[in-house]
Amino acid sequence: MKLNDYPLQTINVSCRKCDRRGRYTKKKLIERYGADIALSDLRLLIADGCSRITNHQLGTDPCGAMYPDLLYLFDASKDVQGSEED
Repeated sequence: MKLNDYPLQTINVSCRKCDRRGRYTKKKLIERYGADIALSDLRLLIADGCSRITNHQLGTDPCGAMYPDLLYLFDASKDVQGSEED
């Protein structure tokens, strides 16, 4: 998914491996990184400076940064789709 396709205007980012978290406006992120940046690339740019990224072993993904709102939206859409089948 690209940043421009993100369904919300506020983008929350949190890390599953540490306590880092942040809240960004979609508009500001587009101004800084462009609308076509992939969310997977954006999370690494947002997490820049984290010691987990700079001190990792080859072949591992030390970054646990994620978009929790996307998980919530995905789960909510599954609930709605599931209720239609009942």
